[in-house]
Amino acid sequence: MQADVDKLRAEAKKLKSTSASEKEAELMEEAASVWRLIKCSTCKENMRGVALTKCSHTFCKQCVEARISTRQRRCPHCNSGFAQSEVVNVLFQ
Repeated sequence: MQADVDKLRAEAKKLKSTSASEKEAELMEEAASVWRLIKCSTCKENMRGVALTKCSHTFCKQCVEARISTRQRRCPHCNSGFAQSEVVNVLFQ
C-alpha cells in the first residue's frame, strides 16, 4: 500500500511541475485528434453531419446527397443500401 501511495505522490509532483504551455500543448493535440475523428470518411474534409439510419454510419451532407443524386444509394463504409427517407441530419452541439 505504501508503494501505491508513493507512486501517486510522484505522479502528483510530476503534474504540478508541468508548465501551463505543456498542458496547453497536450490539450491542443487532444483537440486535434478529436477533430480528425469527426471528419467525413469519404471526402476527408467536412465535419460529419448526416447519419444513415439503417447502418448508423455518418458522413457529410454533400457526400450523402451526391450518392442520392447519382442513385448509388449504398453506404460508402459497409455497402448497405439505404433510402432517401433513411437519411437523418445530426447536430453537433
